[in-house]
Amino acid sequence: MKMDAKVDDNVGITPESLRYQFGKTVRYQFGSQHFELETAGNDHKCEARLIKEARELNSKGKLVIPIIDDAHLVPVDALRKLRLLLEDFPKNHNLILFGQNSFNTTLQLRINEDIRSRVTYSAELPALSNAGIAEFIYEELDRVGLAHTTISEAAVNLVARSSEGILRCVKNLCVGGMIEAVRDQVRVVDTKQINAVLTQPHWRHNRENEKHGSVSFTADKPDYGTGGF
Repeated sequence: MKMDAKVDDNVGITPESLRYQFGKTVRYQFGSQHFELETAGNDHKCEARLIKEARELNSKGKLVIPIIDDAHLVPVDALRKLRLLLEDFPKNHNLILFGQNSFNTTLQLRINEDIRSRVTYSAELPALSNAGIAEFIYEELDRVGLAHTTISEAAVNLVARSSEGILRCVKNLCVGGMIEAVRDQVRVVDTKQINAVLTQPHWRHNRENEKHGSVSFTADKPDYGTGGF
């Protein structure tokens, strides 16, 4: 890896775009710019254009870092095609995958050894502590210029307990609490508003699952358990 390489362009890929990658269209992003390649369903044409783009960026001294979010939703066959594609990329590129714990479980299967053996570094994001959640909420309030008293201390504690350290749940509870505060025509989000959010069907469903076992809405429902966002 070139330590002096400019890392001001990266490729953002989602499971949605990967479904198109080896079909008619490739959608990807370099920095803040979005690109779409028409391939007429020709895999080789698609791959050749991606490789050309990556090599041109590399020739300008830029480091190509493809990033795939929600990697646990990407079919393994698509990952294998992606692995073969990246073999022709500049050798100083890196591929970063973000996924739930189920993704690591999939990689541990013997049939996926060809993918797992190419992992050079991995880490698990632990659930946030209650103190970490409170700090996050107050930082977000600071960013939008709202006083810390906008959400009462009791409400912050309730959010911390109910979210189980999952950042997405923290955000949804806080946003939902603010919506309830607007409905109640009050200036402070308190436990009443947070409890109103927690009584919504999807929150009750999640809490019942914790007590009585896992029940998914569909076979493709992602696992939002602890250890990832």
